Amino acid sequence: MKRILTLFVALSLLTALMSCGGGTQPSQVETTAGEADAADGAITTIAETADPLADNLPEADFNGRKFRVVTSDEYAYQIYAEEETGDVTNDAIFRRNLTVEERFGFEVESLINSAGKFQWYPPIVATVLAGEDAYDLVGHYAYNAHVAISGGAYLNWKDIPDIDLDRVWWNSEINDRATFNGKLFAVTGYLATTVMQSTYAIFVNTRLAGNYGYDLKSLYGMVEDGEWVIDKFTPMMKDMYVDLNGDGARDKDDQYGYGSMPDNSLDFWLAAFDQPITSRDKDTIKIEIMTDKTVSALNKLLDFYYNNEGVINYETVTAYVSNYGHDRFAAGLTVFAPSFFSAAYDMYRDMDDDYGILPIPKWDEKQDKHFTHIMDKYTIWGTPVTIGDTEFVGIVTEALCAESYRSVYPVFYDTALKAKYSTDAATADMVDLIMDGVTFDLGFIFGEYLGKVQTMIREHIKTNNPDFASDYASRVFKIDELNSFYE
Repeated sequence: MKRILTLFVALSLLTALMSCGGGTQPSQVETTAGEADAADGAITTIAETADPLADNLPEADFNGRKFRVVTSDEYAYQIYAEEETGDVTNDAIFRRNLTVEERFGFEVESLINSAGKFQWYPPIVATVLAGEDAYDLVGHYAYNAHVAISGGAYLNWKDIPDIDLDRVWWNSEINDRATFNGKLFAVTGYLATTVMQSTYAIFVNTRLAGNYGYDLKSLYGMVEDGEWVIDKFTPMMKDMYVDLNGDGARDKDDQYGYGSMPDNSLDFWLAAFDQPITSRDKDTIKIEIMTDKTVSALNKLLDFYYNNEGVINYETVTAYVSNYGHDRFAAGLTVFAPSFFSAAYDMYRDMDDDYGILPIPKWDEKQDKHFTHIMDKYTIWGTPVTIGDTEFVGIVTEALCAESYRSVYPVFYDTALKAKYSTDAATADMVDLIMDGVTFDLGFIFGEYLGKVQTMIREHIKTNNPDFASDYASRVFKIDELNSFYE
């Protein structure tokens, strides 16, 4: 995998050279002449190298047609910006749309659904299944994909013309694993900025860490030396609790070494420990979670969360802490905090303290690399079976995804992830390392058919329950039913 930092710097420079509405410019590769052939005097010429960022889509003019995209209101920003506002990410989305709209003669229409986050999606699927041609593209939380797939609401992306899933702007890690029997009903790529934004890391408050003798150089050194593992991370928290308000009670306004809400931030541990939840055997899903390693991991995590004064589950000390506990880190009340990358832009941009970014600790020093998890609310795109023109959907979707890769992601990377540490190359290296370890498990899309095994670790940590084996034995797995969708 290419280094993320190098890629985004290069893309940023390329984007700066592009005209506002003219699309991607061809790469300027010098054509050189070779030596004359000794036998016949022919001149060998090295052909100009094709632009690796060109999408190679055919010319088309859709005469002002609307490209109807429906999303939740929470994630509508990925697809639509009404005007330039000065916010760099909003403006990048606006310019992306304008570039592609002018190129192909269409208009992005954002059909925001403002129902509650658990209520908005089923009615949209019902509309498709009723045969109504209302949408060209549907973006929804990944963990809801099974609703549309099992209902037969989406076309197979492999059958959509001009979609080239081998190109770098599509997420092959996710798409390849979600393809069964040549069928891929929900796809993701750089059009979904939430894939990167929802990737988990450990953020560290450098001021607070310094109070305990840890600076970024020493912490990053542990990562580089292979020593950033759970057995060394756990004892670091022991002495980091401070009763800041002096009331003798552990509450949300005290300082902790590690603090979070007991929700999505519990889901990344098995990925970080290189313990899969599911696997693929050709076109059949297998359950892999029930292992001795999983049981050992659960016991270590229960010790981490419940036998460590410096670790807090915020649910036990307050009825509500906003934004997954990110507000506690932003207020300088936790030394280390699990955060997805979007928090750097949404919550940590105006922090008084500086911070660094670390990978999730490994299981042990024998593990060869750091892995991480994408929170399962990232966006997956489906195209309904009711669309009448697959060529239109294919060209526009491919073009928007490619242009997002060229111009939107570089802006997000620079403004969000580099906002606090500026030119700190060491932290940039950590971000590269984290992104290089992103994993995907099918359990987080098809959990409804797999006994909800994807949240088992979360549930057992929340309830301080070490009896994993009995719980696993009680689960019902509908693997045959799941496989039938792809026959």
